[in-house]
Amino acid sequence: ALQGAIRLGCNLIDVAPGYTDGAAERAVGCALRKLIAAGQLARDEVVVVTKVGNIVGSSLGLASAMRSADGIAKVRDDVWHSLEPAWIEQELTRSLDRLGLECVDCLLLHCPEFATRAPGVDMDEVYRRIRRAYSHLEEEVSRGRVARYGVTAAFYPLRSSDPEHLLLERVLEQLPSQGHHFQVIQFPLNFAEPQPLWVGHTPRRTDGAALDAGLGVASPPLLELARRHGLATLTNRPLDGLLRELRGVLRFASEVPMNGEMQEEDVDALEERLTALCGSSLGDPGEPVVQQLAAKTVKVLASLAGVDCVLVGMRRPQHVIDVVRLLKQAPPLDDKIALDAVKSAHDAINMWFCMDD
Repeated sequence: ALQGAIRLGCNLIDVAPGYTDGAAERAVGCALRKLIAAGQLARDEVVVVTKVGNIVGSSLGLASAMRSADGIAKVRDDVWHSLEPAWIEQELTRSLDRLGLECVDCLLLHCPEFATRAPGVDMDEVYRRIRRAYSHLEEEVSRGRVARYGVTAAFYPLRSSDPEHLLLERVLEQLPSQGHHFQVIQFPLNFAEPQPLWVGHTPRRTDGAALDAGLGVASPPLLELARRHGLATLTNRPLDGLLRELRGVLRFASEVPMNGEMQEEDVDALEERLTALCGSSLGDPGEPVVQQLAAKTVKVLASLAGVDCVLVGMRRPQHVIDVVRLLKQAPPLDDKIALDAVKSAHDAINMWFCMDD
């Protein structure tokens, strides 16, 4: 699936050490070696992004063997978190080895706010850890092992039970004063979580309401702030939405999962709604439901102004083909129409689940 995606023109690969306990990075490295050896790809034609922070699987044993446990947040027995320079150096070395690369194009700090789930870690401490990590990442840039770096995180409260979120301005305040290589942010964006498009980016309560109502109205949304700072934006979870305290996910694909909150009639209605709003850009308006909600969702999100890349899991070749075919073959989608489509889908979801926006 990955080799097929690259052959079809996908040129950014997002991975992490914790994805299938390192196997995902090895698979990426294997695919790149095969394509480069076959003359089908040059190294500078693809952007490779990996992460550091979350500690799971076999990495737990490596972290426990470190001389000092300072800076390691033990969230659960099976999930730890660290942004300590010593851990970053070790984890990056292993990632580069698995990927078969001398330099990763972008290294992201993985969910720094997650550490607050461990005892004794508050958001002020999270920002202190981010500052220390930045200093080390600049050293890695100087060594030639990292080209640029950034953060992947929740920038709005995910839900009342998971409220901690980063503020972009505070993230940027931690950077070195004399030049830096911070260039990328990654965050969730989907029909259930569209906040980066129109909700003011300011400190918020557990229920999502702004701590300062005036700033909630006056502050620009995250995407606009990223544009002002010249940051590249990568969006994740386009097909898996979290809505308040609903237990399951809202899966924006025609195949309904066992733990999904939406039923078949819901996903069909959503596909029909999107096609009606976007016209031929999403296929034949005369046949609005063709079991291609996932591909249509990706195209809508990828057409939004300010979104540089939509990250989609692509384990199956047919999924790759479906998404890329729609992106390439159908007429381009105007960004204003795409924004209207997101708003319409979000309103429908709130109505179906009786949620106040």
